[in-house]
Formats: sequence, C-alpha cells, structure tokens
Amino acid sequence: ESVYGFGEESLVFYSNNNNNNNDLNSGGGGGGGGEIGSNLRISGMRSGDSSDTDFVLGALLHVHSEDPTQDGGRCGAIRDDEELEAMLFAIDTVNADGDLLPGIKLGYDVRDTCYSENIALDETVDLIIAGSNFLPESCVRATTVGGETGGSVAGANNSSQNSGTILGIIGAEASRVSRPVASLTRLFQLPQISPASSSPSLSNRDRYTYFFRTIPPDDLQARAMVELMTFYNWTHFSTIYSNDDYGRGGIEELHNLASERGMCLDLNMAIEDDFVESDYRRIVETLYGLGNENDVAGSDSDSTESTGSDSGSTGSDSSTTTTTTGGGFGLGSSVAVLFTHEQNARLLYEEVATLEPAIRRNRTVVFIGSEAWARSISTISSLNEVSAGYFGVSPAVEYSDTFYNDYLTRLTLQSNKRNAWFPEFFSSLAGGCDHSSSSDDFDGGAQNGTSDSSTSATATDGTETTMATGASSTTTTAATTTPTTTNDGGGDGDSVFPCDRSLNIFQLNRTHEMTIFGSQTIDAVYAFAHALNDFLIDNCDAIGESPYVWTRQNGTCVGQRAELTGSALLGYVQNVSFTSPTGNEVSFDENGNIRRKYEILNFQYKGQGRYALERVAVWKSDLNLLIFNKSMDVQFGIVKQDIDVVGVGDGDYLVIGEAPVSQCNLCRPGEYLVPVTSACCGTCQACLGDRFSNGTYSTSCSSCTETFGPNYWGDDPTIGSDDCVEIETYHLEFSHPWSVIVVLLSIFGILCVAATAIVVGVKWGTPIVKSSGREQIVLLLCGISLSFVLPIFYIAPPTLGVCVVQRVGIWVCVSLTFGAILVKVVRVYRIFVNAEKMKLKRVRFTGPLYQVLFTFLIVGGQIMILAISIGVRIPGVESNIRRNQEDSNDFPTNVLTCVADHPALLGISIAYEGAVVLSATVLGVLSFKYPKNFNEARFISFCTFALLLIWLTFVPSYFTASFRVEFQSAVIAMATLMTAYAELLCLFGQKVYIMILHPGSNVASNTTHHQQQTYDVQQKSKISNTLVVRNEKSTAFLTVGGSPKIPLSTIRYAKRDSDTEMMGVDNNAVTENGKE
Repeated sequence: ESVYGFGEESLVFYSNNNNNNNDLNSGGGGGGGGEIGSNLRISGMRSGDSSDTDFVLGALLHVHSEDPTQDGGRCGAIRDDEELEAMLFAIDTVNADGDLLPGIKLGYDVRDTCYSENIALDETVDLIIAGSNFLPESCVRATTVGGETGGSVAGANNSSQNSGTILGIIGAEASRVSRPVASLTRLFQLPQISPASSSPSLSNRDRYTYFFRTIPPDDLQARAMVELMTFYNWTHFSTIYSNDDYGRGGIEELHNLASERGMCLDLNMAIEDDFVESDYRRIVETLYGLGNENDVAGSDSDSTESTGSDSGSTGSDSSTTTTTTGGGFGLGSSVAVLFTHEQNARLLYEEVATLEPAIRRNRTVVFIGSEAWARSISTISSLNEVSAGYFGVSPAVEYSDTFYNDYLTRLTLQSNKRNAWFPEFFSSLAGGCDHSSSSDDFDGGAQNGTSDSSTSATATDGTETTMATGASSTTTTAATTTPTTTNDGGGDGDSVFPCDRSLNIFQLNRTHEMTIFGSQTIDAVYAFAHALNDFLIDNCDAIGESPYVWTRQNGTCVGQRAELTGSALLGYVQNVSFTSPTGNEVSFDENGNIRRKYEILNFQYKGQGRYALERVAVWKSDLNLLIFNKSMDVQFGIVKQDIDVVGVGDGDYLVIGEAPVSQCNLCRPGEYLVPVTSACCGTCQACLGDRFSNGTYSTSCSSCTETFGPNYWGDDPTIGSDDCVEIETYHLEFSHPWSVIVVLLSIFGILCVAATAIVVGVKWGTPIVKSSGREQIVLLLCGISLSFVLPIFYIAPPTLGVCVVQRVGIWVCVSLTFGAILVKVVRVYRIFVNAEKMKLKRVRFTGPLYQVLFTFLIVGGQIMILAISIGVRIPGVESNIRRNQEDSNDFPTNVLTCVADHPALLGISIAYEGAVVLSATVLGVLSFKYPKNFNEARFISFCTFALLLIWLTFVPSYFTASFRVEFQSAVIAMATLMTAYAELLCLFGQKVYIMILHPGSNVASNTTHHQQQTYDVQQKSKISNTLVVRNEKSTAFLTVGGSPKIPLSTIRYAKRDSDTEMMGVDNNAVTENGKE
C-alpha cells in the first residue's frame, strides 16, 4: 500500500467532478468551483508536488464522452477511468522500482479530451507550454480533489515553478483525436504513445514521426478477420462500420484484403454519429433481407455499388450510407463484420433482438466484432441468444494481476484522493448516487441499479457469466448511465441517495468489466520509463554499482554528455524491448507499431443459462498463421430446441456447431468473377485470348504473356482458358507461292548471269568488251550474281545467320552494282568533257585500277553504315504476334522475322544509295550529247532510270506491307531481283546481242568517232586533245584561218590508247607549211 499514491492529492484545474455535462466553452464554472474564461476549456490534474518530481508524463485520456447534442468542444457523460488509473498505477510502480530509473521520480499531467479533436489540441498545447516554463493562461484557478476551491494555483499559476519537464504524452485513445495531436507532437518533437489508437493511417512515419502505440493497427486486425473468414470459406460477407477514422480505416483494409482473396462484399453500411433507434433498425432489417436496401438509415439516394475504397474516404461529414446488395444463393451473406465502437454494437444487438425468432432462425448471421468491443462482456452478454456464436478479434493482451486484483480493489471514495474524476465515475456505476455525502446504512443493491436477474461477468477469457435464461437485456453499463435520481434501493424515489464511500468498483457493480486498454496504458508508461533509463545509461557516468546518479537540484545526472530532448528520446523509444509487468512483450517496428498477435474469441453457450467468452484461436501476424485450439469447440449460434437444427441439445437451446454457408456461386477454372450492381456475387465471365485462370475463386484473369512469356496464349481462348500453350510459329516457307516465284526468278537470273559471263569471257579481247572496261564488267557481274542469290535468304526460315545475311547482303549488293555504274559513267563523262575543252592531256584517275578502287570506296562507305547499324540493333530473330482478324481472341500466329534495322540508319542507307543512283542518272543524261556511236553512256542512263523507278515503287510497298511482316521480306526479295534484272539487261543485253548475233559489228570502226568536223583557228593557239580519231583514214579536216582545208593525215599523231582504241593529238604544236 505504501507503493501506491492514490492517497495523495492532485492539483486539479477545471475538473468535471461535480457535473458530468459541463459546457467547457461557456463562461460557467467548472466542476469543483472556480471561474473560467469564456474561451478556455482546459480540464485535468497533475502531480501535487512539482518540486519532488523530475519528469512528467503527460496524458490525453478519454475520461468523458463528447456531448452528442452539441458541436465539438463540449463534454458529455463520464465514460471510464480505467486507463487513467492504469497510468497512475504504472507511475507508482516505476517510482517504487529501485532498478528502473533509480533516484528519479515521475509525475503526471492528465488531460481529458472528451473524445474531441478541438479539446485535445487545446490540452496538448497547454501541456507543452506547462512543461516549458511558460505561464499558460488557461490555469487561472485550481481546486482540490474534494471539489473545494483552494487558494493555491496549480503549477505555474501561483509560482515560478512549472509542472516539470514533459517527458512524453500517453494517448490519445481515439484515432481521430490522435491524428491531429500526433501532427502537433511532431512539430514540438515530443514522443507520444497511444494505448488505443489503431487506425492504419497513423503508421505513416513521415507525417507522424513521434507517434507510437501499444495496440496493433487495424490493418493487422483486418488480416486476422480475413483469415478467419477464409478458414470457414465465408467468401460472401457484409460489413457495418462507424463512419469515423477508426471504422473507415479498418473497413477499407478489410475490403482490400478480402478482394485479394476473391471474397464478395454483400452489404456495406455506415453508422453515423447522429443515428437514432430507427436508423439502427433499418440497418438490421437490410442485413436480414427484410427491407429495401435503398431505405437504409442515413441514405437519401439510390444504393450504389461499394468497393474497398469507398469506406476509406476521408472526412466524417458523410450523411449517406452506401450499400451493396447481391445474390449468394439468393439469401445474402451469413457473416457480418462489425468495425464499430462498443455503443454502436450494443444498439445493433438490441435491434436484432427485436426481430421475430422465426426470422433469426431462417437466416443465421454470424457477427465478427472488432477489438473496440471484442471483449466487452456487457455488450455481448446483454442479448445472450443473439450474441451466442459471436466472434471477436482482439489483440492478445496479458492482464496485470497486481493492477486488477490488488490496486483497483483498493480504490474507494475514501482512499482515492488523487483522481479528480473518480467520484463521478463511482457515482455513474452506482446509478447516480451523491458522492459528496455518505450513508452508514447504504444499500449496495440499490446502487447497483440492477435486479436480481442481472448478469455477472469478468474480464478474464473463459470465465463463465451467469444470466437469467431468456432475459432480453439486463446489463447496466457505465458508458450510457446518466447519474440522475433513481427509485431503486429503498429511497423515496425522488431524491438522490448517498454513495457508500467504503466500496470498491467491483463491490459496487458486479458487471463492471476491464478492457485491454488498461494493460496497454501500463505498457506505454513503462516504454517511456525504459527509454529514459536507456538514455541515462548511455549518456551518464556510472558510479559504483549504480549506472548513473541523478541530481534533482540540477536536473541532470553526473557526467551527463548529451541533452535530453524529444528528438534524442525518440530513438530510445523506438528501440525499447522489454517485458512489461502486464506480461506483454513490448517493442516497436519501424512504423511505431507494437508487435503482437491476435486472439479469436467465441461467445459460447455452456448450458443451464451459463455463457463464456472462449479463446478458440490465435492469429500470429508475423507468420500470417491462424492456429485453432483443437480442444475447444466452436459455436455459431443457438436456437430453441423445438427447431429442427443440427446441434447438441441442452436445456431449451440447441447449439449450432456447424459453420453456416456464406458463399457465392463459384466460377470454374477458365472463368473469373465480375462484380455487377444487380448481384453482389457478380457473374462468371470467361478468360479469353491470352488470359487464363486456374482457380475457383479468381476475381481476375492472369495474362499468359506476362506469366510465361510473349509467345504464349490461352489453351482455349474462345471459350475460357485454364492454362497457357505456346503460340504456333510461322514464317515464309519455300512452298509458299511468293517463295516459289522468288526462287524461280533467282535461278533464272543466276543462269542469265552465268551465260553472260561465258559470252564475255569468250569475247574478252574484242573491242566491245575492252571499250566497256573489263574490270567494271567483272564487278558488275559479281554484284548482279549476289543480287540473284540474296532473295533466297529472304524466304528462308529466320536464323541468326540468315538475319545477318539479310541485313548486310542487300546493301553490299546494291552498293557494289550502283557504285560500279557510277564510276563507269563518271569516267565516260570526264573523258568527253576533257575532249570538248580541246585539252591534249589525258584525264587522270581513269585507269582500270582506279575504277576498281573507287568502286570499293563506295562499297566501304555503305559497310561503315552497316557496322553502326549492327551495333545499334544486333541482328536476330524476333516474334511478331499476329491476331486473328475474324476473332481477336482466337489463337494468333507467331510470325518469325529478322530484327529490322533502326529506322534512322535505314533511312541513311536508302539516302546513301539513292544519292549514288541519282548521281549516275544525272551524269548519264549529261552524256547523251556525246557521239551517238558511243553507246555506253546511253545504256547506263537507261539502267539508272530503271533502278530509280524500281526502288521508288518498292520502298513504299515495303512500308505498306507492315501489316503482314512476312510480305515485307517478299517485297525486298522482288525489289532485289528486279534491280538485278534491270542491270543485267541494260548494261549487258546489247553487248551480248552484238557479240552473239552480230559479231561483224564488234570491230574498232563501230566504236570510233566517225564524223567530219572543222575548226576555224583565227588566233594563235595550241590545238588541244579535241579531235579523237579511230584510224588514220579519217576524213576530218582542220581549217586554219581562211586557208583551204588540210587533211588530218598530214598531222603528226601521238600514241594510241590500246585499251579504248582512242588516239589523241600530240601535245606539240601542229604545223602546216611552217605555220601553227
């Protein structure tokens, strides 16, 4: 008893201990007397002697409920003070522990949030200021615990002392309150540990850096619920949730997880803060299929289909309830998940109890409750027949025997002097007794406010609770009891009876139950204590056996090396790991969440009017593993024994031991479930094309191309596939009509080239061969031969070798033939231009070796482009999936082709060869004016014209054939063949014709210039290499001035060009009769 400090008085400011319905926004006086400002609403209590306190733990607790009849900022009825007493108990035990924080005393500064965000923010700011040597204007006057107005002012209001250094904040409890508070504590770098806020949104470490909690987040709870439904194959379910941060966050996660499992959401209904009895009744009627779902409470519009994200919308101002209705064997779902607060669940149960028994018998609904009321015996047992078979999902929490069985049993109105709210709480449990007076002959039964048929319950799982059989509602709970006058207990019925100041709360009300939040509050206090202890050990000098020595006068430890700040303490809170006095293992993950498993509780009928809340399974979050207690039977409800239901009879009830069916019609493999507004379970649709499904719970189809590879398709793509098969490959084969044509043309062309080569070889020394340039003839015949061979590779099955030949071969062939033609026409053009200018010097770089060199230079330029092309896009085989034109879902064709050249480099190659051909064409045209009997230039021009026409025709055809990629190969093959035929015909056709059919024309006279030309030389000049003759019998004359024509036979000649049969005038001046 010396450990506990409940006998010490606290400093109280604006306590609500005299009135449970104070207006904290008004200018009226608060509980305990005293005046408050019109704009102030601070209500709390703190440690009495701040000089004897080293560190203070702030607390934001939900002592009073928010007044539902008023806007935010007003407190309503007393709620509970278990968390407050748990915090005070934990501080007492820490202060008494010689090993934990030796020489340090913790204090407290507790504020009542009244479940209001606005009040909580005001209290938080006041807490921070009070712990920072500021003078908070809210603390105008203090009162004592007894409610009398005192002359001393709390904390900093009557002295220069503040409440002590705020170490951190315990709370808040409600998630919607913790969120704004967590944003504020992050701003002031003050660690915060909540024992009850479970919203998943608080796991956001970027927004709530300083927030921790000793309760697991709701997303873990939702996973446990989904695992439970999966175990019983409940794939068709309904949800009811409180439309606030707690309900929306949890139900959104539940919907998302259930959707991943292929579960079907039947009904999704929200409970608003302003719901009344008729609203709850309409929800229950909709759940049991009795009313129109469009008439659900709160809904003023047509029902809409709900998804997991609908319930997660932010904001709490929604005035409508969204529902989703559907089939499931035509009966709707048999499972309802309640993500609600305790009060909401109790009101729903009351409405279920009003249904006709026959309705409940014909439609079994199993309820699954969230941790907010999973262990609430008062709610669950208030309607025994309705609650039997209920499942609760709650964090696995150990209860402190010392706190529940020792500390709380010592709390009476006489002993508990430091808790300013305890008298009000005591009065609410006693049915509204007057705690300011006492009665020696107090009748405890009257205070209980219940009849002899009341139920009894404790917080220990598995402990039986006795109920009057058939009772409808017998429990009085603190959360809804308003301390007013009562006629129970022998009073006159009109006056308030006095409280018995010697009773504890368990003696006062046998049905009062403990929650998990008391233990979690103890864990939170010890987390701060261990974090502070670890900080001091790391940053202080050890002296003797003591890890550190604290000096209260200086507020430091001996040898302290670092300042204790909120940011410094944050890391130590993050890394705590210890076993709490409650027996719970306490440590936090990277998001500030505690690591803890969940218990699955089942409310069971034990016979003869006895019920118990049994733990039937445990879900381990780290392993995602649901483990059932094999020695414990599971119940799903009870019915009257006269009803033919499979179960075990006991008294007037039969226990339902077989899980009800709550499923949609299953889709076969090869189908998937499609939600529709007319039926929640949706319809089954086939997985067509490249999609497949191989399960009966599929809500979507998988893609064969994404799962197995781009060359896979569904095995039954027009009906529904449950597996994937490889797509059949296709490429041009030699039996294809296009291939046959190409092969025949290639063979014929090769034969023509061979015949031409034979003729040229036989006539190798004749003038017509020599005049055409024998080296160029060889190059042209080689290029044309390759051009006839290459098309065969375009219709061959694609392989790496074939693709390399395709990429390189065409441009080598084209550049070789085009280059030889260009060099040939350039040579002819230069010779005639030189002769036209009457220059006697021979044209340079026109010899045979130069012709070959220039040709290979042109080919080399193309090879450089090809090298870059191969480096950018390596040749290889690629797949081109061609869909069926009649039915896009039917088996496609995998057309194998070679990897195409990069478009930019392809354009460069086309431009390069186009420039070669265009240059040859222009020079060929310019050569038309030269002697007609020099026929080479004319046929070169015809050849280049033909090449331009062919490629201008086939290049567009290549791109327009992209819808059939195999046709592109055929187009290139035909273009190459036509090019080869044009070159062979234009360049060699006439020569072969003369050499075979007219050999008499293959003489020098037919390759010479044979016309008469005269020149009038009026000034002195040198006769240039203008007159080109083929023999000495030319009849051409030279006229000098006005003299008669002089036969050219008198002119002295120079050497003969044996290769071209051309002769030129000597460079020396031509003289006749001594004249130039």
